[in-house]
Amino acid sequence: MTHADKIVRSHSPRIDGRGHEGEPCPECGNPTLIRNGVSLKCDTCDFKSPDRCPFCEISNIADSLGGQNITFAWKLDIHPVSPGHMVVVPKRHVVSLPELTREEWTALHDSIKEAMTFIEKLGSGIKEVYESMLCEPITRNSVWFLQRALAHSRLGQKSDGYNHGLNDGRSAGRTIDHLHWHIIPRYRGDMDDPRGGVRYVIPELGNYSVSRS
Repeated sequence: MTHADKIVRSHSPRIDGRGHEGEPCPECGNPTLIRNGVSLKCDTCDFKSPDRCPFCEISNIADSLGGQNITFAWKLDIHPVSPGHMVVVPKRHVVSLPELTREEWTALHDSIKEAMTFIEKLGSGIKEVYESMLCEPITRNSVWFLQRALAHSRLGQKSDGYNHGLNDGRSAGRTIDHLHWHIIPRYRGDMDDPRGGVRYVIPELGNYSVSRS
């Protein structure tokens, strides 16, 4: 049994050594997670709660999970698409890209570069970081994503490319109303045909080189 398997068992309510599934979410009925003795809302309702912005708390990030400067912070995503997936977030509560000041635009450029450097320097150490994140899961769904990243065949290796971007608006897929820039490392062979990249936000239109006559 792997480390991750010991932490999460599909037929047990236990999440980790300190927590269990809580009562059903009062808003939607989905299972909640007890963390540090506090019963959280389910993932969906917690992140859309009007009285909580998880990214406004990003300045409290541990050094092992990311970094920061005066204007921005960057941290490992708790639902990683691939090993090293990070988000870069303004410390000021900004919802949409046009709200950034000229100074913040410049700082965003520098912060993205620093976040990419962080990913590359992390190297094989990312395994230990993800395992520590599993011991204190933020959401129920983050457990599944972290386990998947730990099982990645290229875990700890230098990536072959990156997808960059953000979801600017609810219609564009944004679920947290605080601007966050995704940096998603890509690895050769992680999908059969990566052509199209971010165009796959609308899957059937992703690969423009496919004949459609």
